[in-house]
Amino acid sequence: MRFVRAVAAGLVLSAVVWFGAGPAAADEEDGNWWYEQQEVAQAHARWLTGKGVPVAVIALGIKPDMPVLADANLAVREPSFCLEELIAGLDHLEPVPAAFEDGFVSTAEAGSNAVAFIAGNGRGPGGRVSLPGIAPDADVRFYAVGYQHLPNGECVGPEASERAAARAIVQAVDDGARIVLLIDEGRVQPDAQVSQAVAYALHQRVVLVVPVAGGSWVEALNGVVAVGASGADGWELGGSAVAVSAPGVEVLVEDLDFDRTLGVVSSRPSAAIVAGMLAVVAQRWPQATNDQLIQTLLASAASPVPRSDGQVGRGVVDLPRMLRVDPTQYPDRNPLIVPDDGRRHGLTAEEIRSAGRPAWADPLPGPARAGSHGTSVWVLFAVGSAAAVAGGLLARHVLSVRAVDSPAQQGDISTQQEE
Repeated sequence: MRFVRAVAAGLVLSAVVWFGAGPAAADEEDGNWWYEQQEVAQAHARWLTGKGVPVAVIALGIKPDMPVLADANLAVREPSFCLEELIAGLDHLEPVPAAFEDGFVSTAEAGSNAVAFIAGNGRGPGGRVSLPGIAPDADVRFYAVGYQHLPNGECVGPEASERAAARAIVQAVDDGARIVLLIDEGRVQPDAQVSQAVAYALHQRVVLVVPVAGGSWVEALNGVVAVGASGADGWELGGSAVAVSAPGVEVLVEDLDFDRTLGVVSSRPSAAIVAGMLAVVAQRWPQATNDQLIQTLLASAASPVPRSDGQVGRGVVDLPRMLRVDPTQYPDRNPLIVPDDGRRHGLTAEEIRSAGRPAWADPLPGPARAGSHGTSVWVLFAVGSAAAVAGGLLARHVLSVRAVDSPAQQGDISTQQEE
């Protein structure tokens, strides 16, 4: 609906404002080289913005009042899933916020940046360039698994962190997410509840995206989309679990403590970019199933730069190609789920096929989705003006220099309807 309202008075003025500060000005030097490389502005000029596609982000915490998130369709689930893990150690129940306060923001950086890569507006404090979201109109739901007052923001200890992550995965699936981005999945030791939650998500045919974090065991689970990092020249950081690689070398991220931006080498931005891409592709091809989104992600990946260890997966993601090629031509199955009777990948295909909703994950009381009536567990952060959005899209359109094949298909996503 935001785009319908965008054809309003003040369009030209807003375009001038966005032209100077928006993501369209990004280049390799400022860390947003991937935006041009993946032809994101051209996709946005065709109204392909991930509109209405539900994407869940699971991380320690978030700072939702950042300027870069001002226009995001963002709902933060309160409180943190760390809450129930703290109850046993407290004499009384205290709220554990998912949205971190000023002074406790360092551990919210990963979650905040992940959401910005998906739905950021490209504007930082003072009008400086920040993260340009690849799917600015996706329906982003954030689930926290940390606590700002604890060391490193983690939830008491490794076991508690993993239990919180497991419950967040289950809740994201129950809330109707098509894509779940798991930025903080717990620690490095295998955990039965996390495995059961992952199996439940994959059984429900949800796309589960995780960064290759070097030591995490979740990235190697059967059926998970594990993402490595690539640079502007195609160079990749590999790993035995990598399915595809995406921009993550010398990309821009927000440093919340010092209110500035830094370039990094990390697969966390890479995984967030992949989640955003999948949302855009889901909008472009509304008849495609979630498993077919994974199929086209792998089939469209560009050939990787050769590596001696051979651990680069299918190659670097290619958004323009994914938008050109109809995913419904591919089999309706997750190609990353392979027969694994020996459990080398942690979950067997049969365990995924027969998985049910874990009994230990109690459903939340009352409605638990953004925009619902009654008892709500969501805090909505959907601000910004229609004219500014329209101006931003106009600026992106003016700066587009390459056309993407095929006209955009309109319509709501219907593969997984919320109740």
